[in-house]
Amino acid sequence: MTKTAEPPKSLARPNQQLSLLAMAPEGAQVLRRLTDQAVSVGCNIVEARETPVGNSTAIVLLADGSWDAIVRLEQAAPKVAEKLKLKMLTQRVQPITPPGDRLPYAVDLSSADKPGILSSLIKFFTSRDVTIMELSARSYPAAHTGAMLFAVQMNIGLAHDMHIATVRDEFMDFCDSMNLDAILEPIKG
Repeated sequence: MTKTAEPPKSLARPNQQLSLLAMAPEGAQVLRRLTDQAVSVGCNIVEARETPVGNSTAIVLLADGSWDAIVRLEQAAPKVAEKLKLKMLTQRVQPITPPGDRLPYAVDLSSADKPGILSSLIKFFTSRDVTIMELSARSYPAAHTGAMLFAVQMNIGLAHDMHIATVRDEFMDFCDSMNLDAILEPIKG
């Protein structure tokens, strides 16, 4: 039997990626079924997030696989969404390359809840060419008083040539002007 040679690695198709975003009434069961579906068609889940949003659950998955496995997952997604009675959006994405020219910093912010905090915070960073890499924000009642509080956790990227002390000072002034309690510190490790 003649063995056919494998194509050179440079000619082999790289893996593809597909993002799946779903809103579901019951998160854990839906997450399990979506990941099972991805595995059954030959994909690997490389990122997953699940978070409550009101009385629903938002699920974000990133599947990685050969082009034909991704096609099978794309084709199965509407049927899975219908069967599980959820809303789902799929989109092909490119693998992310970490911004090598950015220094990773963490922002942890809390305050009394009031309209416009998140919008102002995003505007503060984007107006300074700071990359927002990850963001989580929520309102919640205080344990003892029931007063509504607001919390934000962010991972941001500062350009290497930024004067960090200036950015930190401007951020603290911004927080003072809005009566926000916040920390901006480097991400270690």
